[in-house]
Amino acid sequence: MLTTLCVAVVAPAVHCDSWVLCVCNVGDSLCFVYNRNYGVREVTMGSHDIDQMRDMRDAGGALGPVDGRNPQLHNLTCSMTFVEEGDVVFITSDGVSDNFDPVVGKFCVIKRVETDNKENSQLPPRDNRKLSV
Repeated sequence: MLTTLCVAVVAPAVHCDSWVLCVCNVGDSLCFVYNRNYGVREVTMGSHDIDQMRDMRDAGGALGPVDGRNPQLHNLTCSMTFVEEGDVVFITSDGVSDNFDPVVGKFCVIKRVETDNKENSQLPPRDNRKLSV
């Protein structure tokens, strides 16, 4: 059985007030960053090629077998990008990323509608704010 791996580390950048995200990836588990101003972007872009013809006998980038002390890591990629405070980093398995479309997600953000302080009495006190999609 083959497996995939995606590991992410966020660390402060040296000599500036920024943060750096470093992602190591083998296979088709992907990493994304959500920023409130720019939306969702994929960090692991170079780790897979969706336009390439796939051999159904190949898992398409999983950790391969080990030959003695030499693991098959031809699909290993490392990616780095700057992130901002408040960004959300999420790592997904292929089951999520194969069905995830950041463009569609951009239109499904719940927004709070400011009203005349009228509350919706059908919702619990914590949630009784008017929402629109």
